[in-house]
Amino acid sequence: MANKVYSMPKFGLNGSNPEHVKDEFYEAWKKLTEARESLRVCTVNGRDYSPDEFREAVFQKAEALASLEDSIHYVEQVLMYITDYLEDPTGARRYL
Repeated sequence: MANKVYSMPKFGLNGSNPEHVKDEFYEAWKKLTEARESLRVCTVNGRDYSPDEFREAVFQKAEALASLEDSIHYVEQVLMYITDYLEDPTGARRYL
């Protein structure tokens, strides 16, 4: 997912406050990383499933973790963009 290009906000006079948006995305990041760690330690034990179901359960957990990783990556990219924007709203430094 590292090569995915995300749409980024374009902050203007009549739009959202970038500080507030950054705070919202930071809260989302904290909760997503907490969810990832919580799911990571969830038990998927072969004794609790039939052999076929166990393989499927392991696969499903891996898929769920990958989905969280994708979400975390998206949020991190937006946070970095907003942080750069707040440091240089004109964007002049991005082109030096």
